[in-house]
Amino acid sequence: MVQRCARCGTLRFPPRELCTSCLSTEIEWADVSGRGEIFSFNVMHQVYHPAFATEVPYAVVVVKLAEGPKMISNLVDCPVDEIRIGETYADVAVPEPTSLAVAGLGLALLATRRYRRT
Repeated sequence: MVQRCARCGTLRFPPRELCTSCLSTEIEWADVSGRGEIFSFNVMHQVYHPAFATEVPYAVVVVKLAEGPKMISNLVDCPVDEIRIGETYADVAVPEPTSLAVAGLGLALLATRRYRRT
């Protein structure tokens, strides 16, 4: 789910108080398809937090959802040398508006997987 302006319909993520298009404070939540493409990425080689020590190297990606908003996600099930900007990905785990904390770290960890056409 992502926020949608109830006045002009603009989708936005992360959630915020004002619509950047019309400055309205009227919001609602909208479902998204869970599909997007890699807009940008970075491969992490250093352990910045012990919880991720076994994951290094791992990819942090900016996913542009099919509906437009961009979000930061952790790319899983894809070797880091196979990541391509513009490639289609699915299963973008968009957090519910009430579940923005994971493992007591105060983080929302999103997971994205490569979309395989069948």
